[in-house]
Amino acid sequence: ALFSVRPGGEGQGIADLLTAEQPGVIVRRKTEDPNSHFVRVKADSPFFLVFHEAFHPAWRAFVNGREYPSWMAYYCLNAFRVDEVGDVEVELRFTVRGELMGLWAASAALFASGVLIAFYKGRT
Repeated sequence: ALFSVRPGGEGQGIADLLTAEQPGVIVRRKTEDPNSHFVRVKADSPFFLVFHEAFHPAWRAFVNGREYPSWMAYYCLNAFRVDEVGDVEVELRFTVRGELMGLWAASAALFASGVLIAFYKGRT
């Protein structure tokens, strides 16, 4: 098989995948701001939701309080494996956690270094 997305799908080729029945249908999509999107999906089974924004691991999907990480799809897009079925409301949010903390820590260290250098230069 060239590619398969279903367990036990051995022997399933690209042509079969492109004509296969889809597990869900997007009913509604709403954009709050560039970092927050809402999608309502009617799903018969767990599904992958491929999102059109450039891939970045800070994108997260939230469904019923559960967080889903971003996977890379098509070498450049975000995809989310959602295990929920039925009428599913998905919130896609760009969450910058560690990067923002790292920026604050680096800024504080740079400021402290400048203060120490100024203090010691003034003593000599």
